[in-house]
Amino acid sequence: MPRNARSRPEADGRSAAVCYGPICQAQEELCRELSHVHLVSTAFAGMKVRGLMQDAFHYYQQAHNEVGAEAAQNAVHALGLLAARPK
Repeated sequence: MPRNARSRPEADGRSAAVCYGPICQAQEELCRELSHVHLVSTAFAGMKVRGLMQDAFHYYQQAHNEVGAEAAQNAVHALGLLAARPK
């Protein structure tokens, strides 16, 4: 029987060390290289230290709300729809 994602320890948050650094770096590099690509929020990176993660992969609703608000504001600015100032 093949193992599914739920059976892997890292998929249910039991993994102690999850490193997203290389992914974040690649996203930032892509935005620097392509002027039409925008990173509208990096706020998830600071959620663990603020206690807004349920486990290694899942965020509490407050975290999603904060990231959504920041992303919306920055997307509006990136699209030139308002004179919003990105965070």
